[in-house]
Parts: sequence; structure tokens; C-alpha cells
Amino acid sequence: MRPAQPTQGMCMKIRRQMRETARTLGRRLFPAWAAERAIRYERLVRRSRGVPEVARQVSERLGSAVLGGPFEGMLLVPGFEERIASPVLKLLGSYEQQLHRPIEVAIETQPKRIANVGSADGYYAIGLALRLPGAIVHAYDSASTAREMARETARINGVAERMLVHGRCRHIRAGFDLVVCDIEGAEGDLLHAEALSSTMVIVETHDHAVPGITEVLVNRFAATHDVDVLGSIEADDTALLAWLSQKDQEIALDEMRAGAEQRWLVMRPRSQRDGQRVA
Repeated sequence: MRPAQPTQGMCMKIRRQMRETARTLGRRLFPAWAAERAIRYERLVRRSRGVPEVARQVSERLGSAVLGGPFEGMLLVPGFEERIASPVLKLLGSYEQQLHRPIEVAIETQPKRIANVGSADGYYAIGLALRLPGAIVHAYDSASTAREMARETARINGVAERMLVHGRCRHIRAGFDLVVCDIEGAEGDLLHAEALSSTMVIVETHDHAVPGITEVLVNRFAATHDVDVLGSIEADDTALLAWLSQKDQEIALDEMRAGAEQRWLVMRPRSQRDGQRVA
């Protein structure tokens, strides 16, 4: 009996897995190069899909200050339409809506030392610095392009003196009150309950890059933290964008996650247990 031939779907799945494995290996061996390459590639993809053009239409009408959500009023970096991911969603304040409540819960605890690992353009780092005028925020990113955007955004929002921008984060030591982390599959290498036993952690997990990483982290932190697993929420800001065509609305509201299932863990230390759940 001849062995079964792989189907087209199987071949596509294997190719995707091989690409993810190559990207993960590249991020581990050459993190700065991989991070810069990812920024360039993502900008090319956004350009090919017409994202900057749609974002410029929106900013011409609505401005460049975030309109809602936890970071309402924050100024986005000049040229954000071309430079940052999900420019319209960030402008509307609808980016990663599933994290709005956890961010507000974190702010209620009044953290003094914050780490944003994988800070990209600084959306979370600068937003938290604005909401928490007594906090020092450490923003980490392997890409120099991202660090430049974060510094620029901090300056125009008047929080540069309270935001320290670093390159790659190799270790997170004890002492942070809040960690917000999005590092494309390396979260399992960086986050350890022993060092973060009294730290609130909000982390995006990437099972498509590291299969099973969500379960690994849930189990790792189960003894010290209350853990909530959150899924994606699609933004629905069609009322604010009703003047755009249907196609342009879809472009504006697409987070471009390529169909990958994304999940977030919100992990609160047991010392904060008397607070409410965040899901």
C-alpha cells in the first residue's frame, strides 16, 4: 500500500510551522536583527494593504490624540499612520480591548515601578506613565527603531523624565509592581514566578510560536498568582468611522494577526486577592 500523499492543507500547515520555527530561532539567536526585520516587514505589509492611507484619512478628521480607552488623551508619535502597528485602533483607543479592564485594575493598585517588555512604539509604556504620575516606567525593546519611537512619544507627552528606555530584557528581577509583556514567544524564557511573586503580570502568549506556552505559564504561576486567561475581542468602532467605505473600515479595524489565536494572561499576586477579578 502506497503511503498517503500530504494534502495541500497539510503542506501549508507544515510551511507555517517551519516559518514560525525559523522566526523563533532567529529571535533567540539574533534578537536585535530579528526585531528590526519584523518592524520593516510589518510596515511593508501594512503599506501593501493600504493601512497608512486609511489612517491618514482618519487622523486628518480626528487628530493624533487617543480618543478613548485607558490612555485617552495620549499623543501618538508624529507620522504614526505609517510608523506604528494598528494606527487607527490606537487612535480610537480600541486597541486590544480585552486588556482595558485589566489595565484599569492595574492602575487602581498604583504601581510605582513598571516594566513594559516588548514596548514597541510605547503605547502601553507612555500610556501607563501618563495615568500614573508617581510611577517610573522601564520600556524594553530589542529594536532600535522601536526605542526611538518610544522616546519620541514620551517627549511629546511630557513623561520622558519618568520613562527609562532599554534594549533587550534578559532578566526580570524582583521589585517591579507591574509587568506588561509582549515578546513574540519568548515569554516563557523571561517570566518566572520566583522573581515575580508580588508582581502583577499582563502577558500576551504566543502558542502559534511556542506550542503550549499558555498552559506552561498558567501552571508556573498557579501557586503565587490568580490567573485569568483572556481571548481576543474584535473592535467595533464603525460609528466613529461611518464616513469611511466598508472596505476602509475593515482595513482600519484589522489588528493583522493573520488568523493566529492570541491569548493574554492577567496574573495578580495573591497579596492583591481582596481586589476584584479582571475578566
